[in-house]
Amino acid sequence: MTLRQRGIIARQLERRRTSLLKRYREQRARVGSPRGERADPVDQALGEIERGTDLLLMDMELRELEQVERAFLQLEERHFGLCRRCGGAIDWRRLAARPESVLCGACARETEGQRTIH
Repeated sequence: MTLRQRGIIARQLERRRTSLLKRYREQRARVGSPRGERADPVDQALGEIERGTDLLLMDMELRELEQVERAFLQLEERHFGLCRRCGGAIDWRRLAARPESVLCGACARETEGQRTIH
């Protein structure tokens, strides 16, 4: 991978990190803000569903943020862009689309195929 390509990926990761942190903070503020007393049981139930959804989204964003952070660390190391499973190179187009990718296309398809079979 060229220095230019690494720079492109680093910028993509930084944009993704910024976006995830912003969304996470917004979700956290919404979950932490008082929702007021709701006399209507339906409104209370909807409020709880909304809160649960916000918590799930926060969890997903944290997991994705962890992947982005790992990709940043790997970008500085020699094994960035190498498939964790087979050791082959991950296609540049795949990394450009998903810089946090740790599997080459073939291994990702094989892994996904195994998940759908079971």
